[in-house]
Amino acid sequence: KITLINARFIKPLDTGLLMSLAKNHRYIFTFEEGAEIGGFGSEVLRFYTAHNSTSNVSIQGIKDNFIDHGTRNELLQMTELDEAGIIKNIKRVTDGLK
Repeated sequence: KITLINARFIKPLDTGLLMSLAKNHRYIFTFEEGAEIGGFGSEVLRFYTAHNSTSNVSIQGIKDNFIDHGTRNELLQMTELDEAGIIKNIKRVTDGLK
């Protein structure tokens, strides 16, 4: 069972939705074209940590390092935020936590 949510804003977090997801999903993934540190994913992880959630939360965004210039597609590929990178991350997490 997969639920896809297009989060249009970081704050305020939809805490009711996040709690519902934690009850019905083993894995929670966030993907963003912004920095992992201080971004949407870290806010979601902070929320679940504060609420002692047992969900497996994985955040994926731009790492805290220099990114070369390129087209949007090249940048998504470099940061593993393209389709192949997202699938790779999901498989890595779900295969490692079974």
